[in-house]
Amino acid sequence: MSSCVLYKGFARVLGLVLILIVSGCPLTMPIKKIAPINPEIILKNFNDEAKKRYQISGTFSANATGIKRVLGSVNLDIVAQAPTSLYVSVRSFFNQPSRVIATDGILVHCLETDESGTPKYFKHPVNGKEIAEIISLPLTPSEVVQVMLGVVDTKNLTVENIDMDYREENYLVKLRDKKKKIIELTVRVSDNVILSRMQQDANGNEIFSINYADFTAVKGINWAHRWNFTVKLKNKSYGVIIKGESVDFNGKLFDKDTFYIEPI
Repeated sequence: MSSCVLYKGFARVLGLVLILIVSGCPLTMPIKKIAPINPEIILKNFNDEAKKRYQISGTFSANATGIKRVLGSVNLDIVAQAPTSLYVSVRSFFNQPSRVIATDGILVHCLETDESGTPKYFKHPVNGKEIAEIISLPLTPSEVVQVMLGVVDTKNLTVENIDMDYREENYLVKLRDKKKKIIELTVRVSDNVILSRMQQDANGNEIFSINYADFTAVKGINWAHRWNFTVKLKNKSYGVIIKGESVDFNGKLFDKDTFYIEPI
């Protein structure tokens, strides 16, 4: 085939492209096909993913900032174990535990040291206020476990709506519990990783949202060790960033004594 014939063929193709552009016909880019997703598949994927993620532990930093002022920063030791066990130790300026909570999801044990150095012990049923008292987050201990592990407890949840983002290969799913509270999750289709989470109260008011970041792969599981929170409570709005400093994911299980504090 002569170079002249090749040139004419190329010119025809180029001319057709120019005609499409001038005439306003968009050149669509191929989009990867994504299998249909329905509520049953979504709930199954969440449950399957939760079975793979059983524990995260290590040292973390938590920094909270408000619009006009810094709310504070602390260093933490955390063990979050599925489904509802949690240990959190807040370190003092001298790098010693100043407040420790441990819970199996039913009872909370708390040990704190006052300014005089005298330790005080408390025990009470989980009331949902334990975490807010130490790191300014309106989460229950079981929600902390879910957030840290990157899972969602589907018990008592129904799927309200699904929106696909084919270009980003993500989907947004809205879940509602029996108390009419809403959880919205952005999920990556390829590996069912939760990229963001937002929770609303029964009146549709946003309580907090999270963007997950700094993903690391461990044995084929992608998990985050940075959590960027935006908290909205009444007239307050502020951010909290939790970052893993030295973290072990899916390591050797801690025993039950980790989530119990002896009375003093």
